[in-house]
Amino acid sequence: MSSLRDAVFSDIILDKSSKSNWLKGVPGAGVSLVRLEDQCPDVDPLQLEEQLAAQMLSYKSRDAIRFQFDGICFRASYVPSDIPKADPSDSSGPYMSWFLRRLPEKTPSLSDLGLPPSSAPIIEYLTHPRAHGLILFAGAQNSGKTTFGSSLVKARLEMFGGHCVTFESPAEMPLRGKHGKAGLCIQTEVDREEDLPAAIRRAHMYAQPNEIFIGEIKAPVAAAETARAALGSNNQLVVATIHGQDIVSALQRLIVMGQEIDGDNFVVNLGATLTAIFHLSLKAFDDGTKKIVINESLLIPFGGDFCTKVRAKLKNKEIDTLPQEMKSLKGLLLNDYGGSVNGFMDWGKE
Repeated sequence: MSSLRDAVFSDIILDKSSKSNWLKGVPGAGVSLVRLEDQCPDVDPLQLEEQLAAQMLSYKSRDAIRFQFDGICFRASYVPSDIPKADPSDSSGPYMSWFLRRLPEKTPSLSDLGLPPSSAPIIEYLTHPRAHGLILFAGAQNSGKTTFGSSLVKARLEMFGGHCVTFESPAEMPLRGKHGKAGLCIQTEVDREEDLPAAIRRAHMYAQPNEIFIGEIKAPVAAAETARAALGSNNQLVVATIHGQDIVSALQRLIVMGQEIDGDNFVVNLGATLTAIFHLSLKAFDDGTKKIVINESLLIPFGGDFCTKVRAKLKNKEIDTLPQEMKSLKGLLLNDYGGSVNGFMDWGKE
């Protein structure tokens, strides 16, 4: 195999300090790195690095960019090495280590995510025509958060039409364009976290989207603006991702960030808008395929005793007690509603 395009891998690492270039995520290799030159001898690492450096210079304020090489799209970033060079006379600057994550060529449908049949009530809930508020996908890095969120946006646009505006840094899934007969996604990139509030307000004022997708909540301004955006309308859905080892830690992290900007108003906003949160992980197989696993889920419709109890806990920051509600949710869906969310959902009055 000589072409990068034909190779199966998840990441490229170009490490100038050790003068080595690697592929990661090669089938059968596990977490071990495989030499780029061995797998793809026709690829010129120097040409790849030169194109990376030139494009990164045009986006000085970004930590990561969307980059295309040999017909493949990557999320690219770099880390400079502070270790002194062996040649003291070399004044070319620090060595750069480049990290390129291969991005999907298409956004999968919800049915392509590999979710088990037991997840059917969750999909039914997420694709309810009256769903609104905030949906969060939490997990570690490379756990399927952006993939699931993007697939949900795509599915709802195909089912119900309308339009979605995304705010990402950089855009990872190919969502831009028409979906179904009457759905449209306008995909945008934000240079800095500080630019997010103004960008979302512009979208609210002039675009009035049916859906908003926020690629990742990484800073206090993003956390605060996400909750504010979800207050916008009973006909609007906000989808976002956040890092977290479980639902409790993700929500605690979100609250700490949001309160830096909005104080106690943040937990009031969160308690009024959160519709669902999921903790995800990604299971990889030897043939290179991957499946998303929902480790934990919490569904919070806008009505009923269960909803009232969960929203009160959010507003009182009793986050560490939410596993009780996650456990009772399973019983509610299985025993009280026969595995369907139809009786469970009460989205309140429009």
